[in-house]
Amino acid sequence: GWGVQTDLAATAERFSGTSAISARFTTGWGAVRLSAITPLPRTGFHTLRLALHGGSSGGQRLRVILRPSSGAEQRLSTVTLAAGKWQLLELPLPPVATLPDIASLVMQE
Repeated sequence: GWGVQTDLAATAERFSGTSAISARFTTGWGAVRLSAITPLPRTGFHTLRLALHGGSSGGQRLRVILRPSSGAEQRLSTVTLAAGKWQLLELPLPPVATLPDIASLVMQE
């Protein structure tokens, strides 16, 4: 990512399991980007499911963006995070013709 401090093994707030990815944005337009070594084919996938936590203050506005291996990025949603709780998002994916694979997921402030 850029303009962000991340912890890939955070334990303070977890949705499930033993750790989570924590991000603290340090500049405007900061972003976390998760990239696949090999783009993920879309076959059988219709929804992106994310669990996001707004920390103690909340109010962060994040754009959720998917990037294919070629072609235009697809902005799925803009969400405002709530303070002190997890939000489960289920975002419909665009048609396969528009997004044939997923090379990266970007969450940008």
